Amino acid sequence: MFVDIGASRDAIVPHDDLSQLDEKWLEQVTAGDQVPVRIMHTPGETGELVVSIEKGLAVRDWQKAERCLAEDELVKLKVVGHNKGGLLVEFGFLTGFIPNSHVPDCRYLRDARLLNERKANKVGQTISAKVLEIDMRKERLVLSATAAAAELEDQRLENLEEGKVVKGRVVNLVTFGAFVDIGGVQGLVHISNITWEKIEHPSEALSVGEEIDVLIEKVDLDRKRINLNRKVALPNPWQQVTEKYDVGDLVEGEVTNTTDFGIFVALPIGVEGLVHESEILDYQRDALKAGDEILVRIIRIQADQGRIGLSLKEVTLDEELEWMAQRRRDDQDDTLAEHDEEE
Repeated sequence: MFVDIGASRDAIVPHDDLSQLDEKWLEQVTAGDQVPVRIMHTPGETGELVVSIEKGLAVRDWQKAERCLAEDELVKLKVVGHNKGGLLVEFGFLTGFIPNSHVPDCRYLRDARLLNERKANKVGQTISAKVLEIDMRKERLVLSATAAAAELEDQRLENLEEGKVVKGRVVNLVTFGAFVDIGGVQGLVHISNITWEKIEHPSEALSVGEEIDVLIEKVDLDRKRINLNRKVALPNPWQQVTEKYDVGDLVEGEVTNTTDFGIFVALPIGVEGLVHESEILDYQRDALKAGDEILVRIIRIQADQGRIGLSLKEVTLDEELEWMAQRRRDDQDDTLAEHDEEE
């Protein structure tokens, strides 16, 4: 390839130099285009003026890297490989290096096999990074993905809107709640805000990887914390109480807790009612325990206050016997159905 660099003669780009360039890039170059070159050999009386496009493009990318470093600019780069120390990324015609300690999900890994596997999975992906160090003489270009991740997190936090319901993915479950990813940042759904039902552990209602709707309750930019609420994004069972039940109805429920002042009972629609001690027969006080299935009568509904009063006294012996007989019939039907499926 011949190029005009403003000298008395045209410069030549040798075949060896062109062979180092990407074929797709070369196919787009036509006569009249401007390309960066670096002078490699000046002519004597009979010699040739030799230049390199490959090194000219590299110089241009070094200059871009210096600008990114000076301006603390965030860049998106393709991961093209990895080694023991970190990731290799494509920075134009340069190859940059991101150390393991500057890759967010690799920095604390001590398991060599898992670390290598995680880096291998990133090859071909595009990641955001910031330039950390430049040494053109040693051809050393070091970048950080963690610095970029921190900036992106700040931007995403600022863009979150309190009071808005968004989709998220459960990434971790702990005793006090669930961590949910909502577009690159994680928020916490406290266990009390996971569901309207009382649960002992988040795994009773959620699983890792599950997609859920959550309300953004509060965003703390200084502490980089997000409070989420899943419960309010679900149908409120107390709104269904007055639609489904009337005072006087008989309902089957499960004992969830026994106290000195009464028994809490979970009803099928996901709310808890209270059987006050005054509505419990003497022989039932010590006999009932958490997990027992019982028949109760609704004696009071205060849905706006989240309360429903229940009674064991108001259930007649005939009603209880009929309920127990029906439960036995249902159990027999279930057993027969299971037997038919096995056959």
